[in-house]
Amino acid sequence: MKVLLTNYFGPGFGGAEQSTQIIAQGLIEKGHEAVIASTKKYETSTIQFKKFLPLTVFQNTFLKTFLTKTITKEKIDIVHAQDRLTSFAAVLAAKQTGRPCVVHFRDYWFACTKSTCLKPNLQNCECSLTDIIESNPIYRVPWELLKMNLIRKNLHTINKADKKIAISNAVHKKMMEKNIGENTIIIPNPVDVKAFQKKNLTQGLNSFKGKQIVLFCGRFSYEKGISNLLKIIEDVGKEKKDALFVLVGTGPLKQACEKFFKEKNARNVFFTGNIPFEKLVELYKLCNLVLFPSVWEEPFGRVAIEAMAAGKPVIASNVGGIKETVEDNKSGFLLEPNNLNEWVKKTCLLLDDKNLAKNFGNYGKKIVEKNFEKNVVISKIIDVYDEVM
Repeated sequence: MKVLLTNYFGPGFGGAEQSTQIIAQGLIEKGHEAVIASTKKYETSTIQFKKFLPLTVFQNTFLKTFLTKTITKEKIDIVHAQDRLTSFAAVLAAKQTGRPCVVHFRDYWFACTKSTCLKPNLQNCECSLTDIIESNPIYRVPWELLKMNLIRKNLHTINKADKKIAISNAVHKKMMEKNIGENTIIIPNPVDVKAFQKKNLTQGLNSFKGKQIVLFCGRFSYEKGISNLLKIIEDVGKEKKDALFVLVGTGPLKQACEKFFKEKNARNVFFTGNIPFEKLVELYKLCNLVLFPSVWEEPFGRVAIEAMAAGKPVIASNVGGIKETVEDNKSGFLLEPNNLNEWVKKTCLLLDDKNLAKNFGNYGKKIVEKNFEKNVVISKIIDVYDEVM
């Protein structure tokens, strides 16, 4: 069959985009055709459309028209929407051309303009007027209200999809709360395990060899538990003088984090910014363990799965979809986000106990190969296609 995958952003933007590429490649490897519609070019066949304001009205007009023409011209058999900025248009275009449509849910965009359902004060966000005022600079409030209003008015479109995929029970639960959870199947995000099996991956990172490396990878934003991360690093660093903390990513709080450690004259913390996936794989393989301190209901937790694919233990928050990926005391530790003493204690334990860290890593690797490996996940997605065709 020939599948049209839709995703507004291009490779490197986030986990949804990475999953889109993996799904496309996996479909091709299984003998199907995959075309991606996006504003940026992917590694596989891509048909690009122009960027537009992130409002539903532009999905329902401009993008719907573009996708309708693409479906007809490319002789598409099934449409698979991957993100919030293409889902409405994908459903409408599929229905207009008589093709089945699947919508993939990877976060909480349908319930919150920031897709987190969490305010900066770490209280739950329902995107009410009060919530939006508390979560944004005053000049952004009208814009966020407009976005949320348009999403709510158009959510009924999602229920026209032939099938929905949620990446975790955490996401499905929120979908049910918003009355779009019916006809949904839970399928986790895929991981290309082969990417973590390549040898000689440490070229260019020789300065990190032989060090005890604690890795963080993610967006520097409040929902990722950045304020807690700073305290954990500071306290672990006092006990483990030989530990190096490598922080990968960018975001609104990155500059403040850099300032925090600069003022403390910390020489054991390294910020890499955004790096290519291949280089991230190198860091996963070099590190001793990975910290994942999110304070929001993380929809899935790709970082944990990637760390496990590299055979590394994970210390993660006991929240959201992370609970469905990391097994406590088996592939790592699941801790309450704000129990910082326990985070410090467990981090030091895994740095000291190499056998425990190795056992956790080996167990996690087996779990990934069994449940999250690309071919396993793609087969489940193809089963969904067969069901709606």
